[in-house]
Amino acid sequence: MQQATTSDLAEIKILLEENGLPSKDITGAIQFFIIRKNKQLIAVGGLESCGDDLLLRSIAIAEGHKNKGLGTQITRFLIEQARINGNKAIYLLTMTAKDYFPRFGFRTIDRSLASEAIKSSSEFTTVCPSSASLMRLKLK
Repeated sequence: MQQATTSDLAEIKILLEENGLPSKDITGAIQFFIIRKNKQLIAVGGLESCGDDLLLRSIAIAEGHKNKGLGTQITRFLIEQARINGNKAIYLLTMTAKDYFPRFGFRTIDRSLASEAIKSSSEFTTVCPSSASLMRLKLK
């Protein structure tokens, strides 16, 4: 696992699009972590800072590498990074993975309960539809 650089963003966007995830607001402001195998990007996950909270962004795995534990590995790593950094909570929005994240302690909450910083994020306001489920993992 390594931290992505701005030179990785084009590849990250392609992997996100291949997984049906939004990529139009992907910038260097999101801290992405990646896994490569033979120089090929095979997995990505990101954290977007929103005040004292974080927004879990875009965990995606390349075809041929799914169902091998990479999603779990990245998710656990991102949660640990948030704990090390002293963040209060991690939020995420999802249309398709609502059943995946409870194993890590995420719980579905009403969108009105999001912190103001999360509510102001592009993912919350424009990228994800209002029908997306909001989930939160409290860290403190």
